[in-house]
Amino acid sequence: LIIAVITIEGTGLFLTISFSNHLTKVLNELNKAANQVKNGNFNQEVSVRSEDELGQLALSLNAMIASLRQQISAVNIRDEFLSVASHELKTPLT
Repeated sequence: LIIAVITIEGTGLFLTISFSNHLTKVLNELNKAANQVKNGNFNQEVSVRSEDELGQLALSLNAMIASLRQQISAVNIRDEFLSVASHELKTPLT
């Protein structure tokens, strides 16, 4: 009976530690990617390893990064257009 209890408790402890380590690893990876985006690096992509809540969070983070890349590209194109148009308006026709 004592051996059975020790085995069950040991298995429970092992599973708890394994789950905790996996959760910490995934959360650290998501946090690292979010910090990279915060610092202006929009070339990040988080690997999606599951379909649970953490996987959904990774998908959302990847979608947000892609959306930010597109918006920044659109702003850069608009700024370049405005710069060229402004220059053309300031330059007299000859």
